[in-house]
Amino acid sequence: MFVSPGAISQQIKLLEEFLSTRLFERRHRKVVLTAAGERLLPGLSAAFDQIMVSVSGVRQLERNRPLTVSVAPSFASRWLVPRLRDFNQKYPDFDVRIDTSTTLVDLAHSDIDAGIRFGTGDYPGLITDFLICQEVFPVCAPAILESGHPLNSPEDLSHYQLLHYEFPFGDSSWPDWQMWLAAAGVNKIDFSRGPRFLEVNLLVDAAIQGQGVALAGSISVNDAINAGHLIKPFDLTIPQDFAYYFVTHQTKAAEPKVEAFRHWILAQINITSL
Repeated sequence: MFVSPGAISQQIKLLEEFLSTRLFERRHRKVVLTAAGERLLPGLSAAFDQIMVSVSGVRQLERNRPLTVSVAPSFASRWLVPRLRDFNQKYPDFDVRIDTSTTLVDLAHSDIDAGIRFGTGDYPGLITDFLICQEVFPVCAPAILESGHPLNSPEDLSHYQLLHYEFPFGDSSWPDWQMWLAAAGVNKIDFSRGPRFLEVNLLVDAAIQGQGVALAGSISVNDAINAGHLIKPFDLTIPQDFAYYFVTHQTKAAEPKVEAFRHWILAQINITSL
């Protein structure tokens, strides 16, 4: 029971005072149940057995509950989901539930076990692991270059429609076409024209479909570049102030399924960075 004999004796004394009757007879080097103790024992034993069954059931229910991870839709579809099979193969006992709600969840008081957040990394009350930062650069489908003007220099962008991503939180530090063209030394292109997208996935899909040249983050497009669906016509990139972080609350960090996912995603990030 991980308590001292003296502590047990004190609890017995308190119980006997509560019941106003003796439950044990103290004999030389041992104690035996009194008649009252004999009568109390079966009912209490059954009750404690039932408590143990109920507690075990709750623990099993928790073990069987899927690991729920809150992730931005673009990170989930462009980076996480394509790699999730590896986690399922390495940890077949843990099912994963991906929550792509854009609402900021309370990890301490919800069924969300962990999250992947995009920001500054300042998350009070949460255990935080840096994952990866990203750079922003132009991308386009190879097909639009076959029948159009070549992209030999940034000035050649004047022949193409520019695709824009509007950061939903209105942060002026988010790189846009005006910033990229200024960094490239180009000032004769109207950067204000072209479709605008509030969702990264739509921006990337439009670029893959050949609708124009998109300014997108590396996390969202690197897999598409490696697959040949997109190309990066210029070397110039703009770093972002924000980065991706794995976060969880201290009350959930030690759960086996959370630890497993944390170790796995950190390993995946290392592979991605090679």
